[in-house]
Amino acid sequence: MAHPKTLQVFLMDGSPTGRLKCTLDNWTGLVYVVPRTSLNVRPRPEAFESTGVYLLLGQDADSGEDAVYVGQAVGRANGNGLVGRIQEHVANGRHDFWNRAILLTTLGDSFGPTEVTFLENLFFELAKATGRYRVDNASTPPEGNVTEEKRAELHEYADKGQLVISALGHRVFEEVDDQRDPSSAPQPGQKPDDAVYSMSINDGNATGRPTSEGFVIFAGSRVAKDLRDSAPAGVRANREKHQAVLTMDGVLTADALFSSSSAAASFIAGGSMSGPRSWIAPDGRTLGVHEAAAAEAGDLADGVASV
Repeated sequence: MAHPKTLQVFLMDGSPTGRLKCTLDNWTGLVYVVPRTSLNVRPRPEAFESTGVYLLLGQDADSGEDAVYVGQAVGRANGNGLVGRIQEHVANGRHDFWNRAILLTTLGDSFGPTEVTFLENLFFELAKATGRYRVDNASTPPEGNVTEEKRAELHEYADKGQLVISALGHRVFEEVDDQRDPSSAPQPGQKPDDAVYSMSINDGNATGRPTSEGFVIFAGSRVAKDLRDSAPAGVRANREKHQAVLTMDGVLTADALFSSSSAAASFIAGGSMSGPRSWIAPDGRTLGVHEAAAAEAGDLADGVASV
C-alpha cells in the first residue's frame, strides 16, 4: 500500500498557469512545469540551465491525440542546459506540437551524461508502454551503460518523478487500468474479478471496470457495428477517437479509457446507454447496484465510527 506523501508546488510567477516548481518530501529531485509562453521569462532559476530530462507535452495538430517528446540536456559552460535545449527545438521547428514542458533535474545538479541518458530511455520506454500519449521521438534513445546500483537509484528517481507528474494531472506514465498499479490493488477480502464488468448488446460485447478516472474497456472487446441514427456527438467522437485501436471487425486492440461508465457503454452500443445499468458483474448485479451497496456500506462504517 502506498504511503501518504507531501507534494509542494511553488507558483513561480504567482499564477497557477505560470511556471511551477515541484518538490516531494524526502526527495532530492526537482520538477519544473514551464508553459511554452513562459520559456523565455526571466529571472529564471539556475536549475533551468542544469543537466536533466525533459518532456514536451501537447496535442497532435492533425489527430488531436495527446503527444509527448522525451529528451535530455547536459549543462554546458555557456549555461545552455535544459531550457537551452528546448529553445533549440523551437528554433529548428521540430516537435512543434507542444505547449508545456516538464523539466526533471536534482538539487545540486548532480546528474551527469550517463544518468540522463539512462533516464531519457527509461521515460521513453515507459511512455511507449503505457500508450496514453503518442510519443513523438523519431527513434528509441540509447539506454547507455550504468551499474546495477546506479540503475536501482535511477529507477527510484523515475518512480518519484512519475508520481509528481501524475499528481500535476499529466498521466503520461499511468496505465489506463489503475488496478494494474499495486498501490490500487483490491482490498483484503475483495477478489480482483469482483471489479470486472461485462455488457452485451446486439453484436457488441465488452468487459471493463471503473477506474479513478472513469471506466476502462479492456482490449478484445467488440463494439456494435453500426452507430444508431440518434447517437449523440460524444458517441460519434469517441468512435472516431479510438479508430486507430479498432480492427475492421470492431475489436479493440488496446485498453480504452472513458470519462464515465455511461460513455464507455455508449461507445460499445453505438448510442446513448446508462453505464450503471448496462455493466454487469459476475454475480449478475449491475454496476449501479454495486455502487449503491458500496455507498451504503460506507455510510454504515461512518456511523459506527462516529458512535
